[in-house]
Amino acid sequence: MPAQVLRPRAELEMMRELLSKMYYNSGQSLRATGKSDEAMQAALARRLLWKGNSERLVGVAAELADLDAAVASQPDAANAKNLAKALDDDILATLNQAYEAAGRGQSTLPNRDTQPKKNERFSAKVAELNEKASHSKSN
Repeated sequence: MPAQVLRPRAELEMMRELLSKMYYNSGQSLRATGKSDEAMQAALARRLLWKGNSERLVGVAAELADLDAAVASQPDAANAKNLAKALDDDILATLNQAYEAAGRGQSTLPNRDTQPKKNERFSAKVAELNEKASHSKSN
């Protein structure tokens, strides 16, 4: 490929990476100030950026699971139950997207050190999807 074609693609990837970091940092700041709804929206914006990239999607799911654990630790907060339900749904949807992306090029979902240790449902879903992927690979 000519250098003119490759350069814009590299620049696009660099911009995507920078935007992802900005969304992540914004989400962490929002979470620290108790704006969990907005922190969730920042994570979902990152999910859109990384559509089709299983490893990055697992990272987004881990971020959502960490936020879910923070929301669960404050059950009396306004809208906590609704937000927890939305987070649960988005975590599972993001993991399913990661699984679908992994099926297009990776044998299993990535094993991330950043997986939230406190979220058993997250870990169970990753294990389930990895098991499903290994069974489909052997068939």
